[in-house]
Amino acid sequence: MLMNLTVSEPRSDVDILTFACALILAPLATAAALFFLIVPLFAVPIGALPYLLFGGPAYWFTLRRLPDAKGCIGPLVRAGLFANLGTVPLLLLLAFADGYVPRVGEIASFLALGFLFAGLWSLVFGWIYRTFAKKHMPHVATEIFD
Repeated sequence: MLMNLTVSEPRSDVDILTFACALILAPLATAAALFFLIVPLFAVPIGALPYLLFGGPAYWFTLRRLPDAKGCIGPLVRAGLFANLGTVPLLLLLAFADGYVPRVGEIASFLALGFLFAGLWSLVFGWIYRTFAKKHMPHVATEIFD
């Protein structure tokens, strides 16, 4: 067997306020930190819908299923990258609904930039969530992050 897959029971101590703050601040903080590259400024309005539709539930599911682990950033980055795969069907659905048939290069570029920013936003989300959780939920921070 290549992997040992275990499903842990859902935890109920994911703070909704901390989660919402981290979810909203992650793309904005990334764009603010990398504003000189110009591209992150355009990535926020373009990627906000897929980020909220696919990334938010992926992060929530990951945080609820995370056992007593040393860190959450790695699993959150993986969840964000896998959630980015949901953007291609959404992009195709929106394009076909508008009567436009996208070329493969357009989809590939959208997916490539999506993977770049999904990784960055997931990393920043994990860092913000961990920072807020350590300050505002110390009982959760000792279980998850130490």
